[in-house]
Amino acid sequence: MNVKYVSVGLLVFVLLGILDFVRRDKLSFKYAFGWLLAVVAGLLCAVFQSFFEKMARSLGFELFSNAIFFFCVFLAVVLGLLLTVFLCQLSRRNDQMAQRIALLEKSLDDQRSEKEA
Repeated sequence: MNVKYVSVGLLVFVLLGILDFVRRDKLSFKYAFGWLLAVVAGLLCAVFQSFFEKMARSLGFELFSNAIFFFCVFLAVVLGLLLTVFLCQLSRRNDQMAQRIALLEKSLDDQRSEKEA
């Protein structure tokens, strides 16, 4: 069996899985976007392999597999950076919500103490 067909089949399977997660609201599109880009890039590499082999050689890679590993590591770093940004945003939102809850609890306690007095 040709490696090209196996890789295209696996990437289509992953693509359908990601789309199903988004459809069932198990994964938001904001987080799925990076994974979708990675799958589409993999599909392009598998389908147009000769073009990407020439491009890899022109970039100075001896083997096409070295270029694939390099770009996969680069993609992992970019995805890690994106997820870190999203995590920081969520952390800020959690801090703001905790402060708002504390203010609401203080206001509620003040109202209760005024009623008791």
